[in-house]
Amino acid sequence: MCQLPPAAAARAAAVGQARTALALSRVLSRPLGPVTLVVAARSRRFRARALAATLAGAVLDQRVRDAPGGALQGVCWQLVDDAAYAAGVWRSAWLARRPGLLLPRFRLGGPARRPVTSGRR
Repeated sequence: MCQLPPAAAARAAAVGQARTALALSRVLSRPLGPVTLVVAARSRRFRARALAATLAGAVLDQRVRDAPGGALQGVCWQLVDDAAYAAGVWRSAWLARRPGLLLPRFRLGGPARRPVTSGRR
C-alpha cells in the first residue's frame, strides 16, 4: 500500500470532499430540482442548506467564473440552465411513463454506462 505524506493525504481528502459536495449540489439543482423546491418550501432548515449548496455549486463551476457578464450574471444563468435541465428531465420521464429515469445510478470505479435501448418499452 502506498504511503502518502500527511500534507498530500490532507490535500487529497479535501479535493475528494470538494468534488463530492459539488456533485451533490449539481444533483440537488438539476435532476432533483423540483423535489428540492418542494422540500425547501416545507423545511426551513433544508431551505438554507439547499440554497447554500446550489449557490456554491454554481459559483464553483468554471464556466460561471469565466462568464462574459461577470460571476453574478454567470450564477444567474447557471441557475436558469439548471431549471431548464430539470424541466426537460422530468418532462421526458413523464412522457415516457418511466419514473425510474429520475432515480440516480450509483457506481463504483469507472464512468457510468447506461444500456443502449431502442424504442419504447
